[in-house]
Amino acid sequence: MDFFEALGFKHYQAREIPDDRILRDLYIDRIYDTYIDEEELQTTDHTIGEIANSLDAKPISSRAFIKAMGKWLADGNAKKEGSLIEECYKHGVPIFVPAFADCSAGFGLVKHQVERMKAGKPYLSIDAVADFRELTDIKIKAGKTGLFMKRITWWPQVWLGLTFNWGVLVGYAALGGTDWIAAGLLYAAAALWTLGYDTIYACQDMEDDALVGVKSSALALGNAVGPAVGAIYGTSLALTAAAAVKAGAGLVFAPVFAAYAVHLVWQASRFRPDDGAGCLAHFRSNREAGLILLAALMLGALAPM
Repeated sequence: MDFFEALGFKHYQAREIPDDRILRDLYIDRIYDTYIDEEELQTTDHTIGEIANSLDAKPISSRAFIKAMGKWLADGNAKKEGSLIEECYKHGVPIFVPAFADCSAGFGLVKHQVERMKAGKPYLSIDAVADFRELTDIKIKAGKTGLFMKRITWWPQVWLGLTFNWGVLVGYAALGGTDWIAAGLLYAAAALWTLGYDTIYACQDMEDDALVGVKSSALALGNAVGPAVGAIYGTSLALTAAAAVKAGAGLVFAPVFAAYAVHLVWQASRFRPDDGAGCLAHFRSNREAGLILLAALMLGALAPM
């Protein structure tokens, strides 16, 4: 709700979640654990509608409409300086929103359309196909791939592991966890697991990656990719076991975790870097590996030591 705050309004984080019926009576809207004032939200919706009224009545991309929102703020209407929408407008950075109808701003556009329809006038609409076309045009004009990490490091799979598994720490914090050593061990284990299975996936792309000049852990490891994946998986398993012990997982964790370990060992010992179809199949088998690990962690938590 960057635009909402640019109008001078604020979000408030709740310390507790009361009955939503009480919030409704108080004209307070709740988004998970965040509160906003309903009247301020309606003001934002009306402002969106007025911006739509000022534009030509035709289908436009979400980028074009957000640019108009940024211009409106930059023309002296912003109550809070430095909003993302305004700064992107000033610096020519496009913003695309694929689901305008799934956000509060959509109400302002609906208001605009309903009022125009009642008056028998044409109205503005958001053209999703225009978004697709404009994004494609930007990519073609750029000329280079957007795979940023694969251009600056031989280990983009490490970055993937760190970002892809960030939810381990976020989820643990959201649940009020306090044993951050156990959480950190599990996060590191998950990151290494991702490094391992995405390296297997990267094996099928080695020829194409080398052709277009991008990097991967599979290319970096070369002929050592098989033993390396085994070592990565082994370290991940050790860290997962350490996390479980630190968290006090029950004995029931052990046999299910053993099944997970067998699965990873099977992957590391059976995949062949020059077999693209096989690499893809082993990569996809991590869906089952993940379910086994989830079962082990849940059972260990339900029956702690």
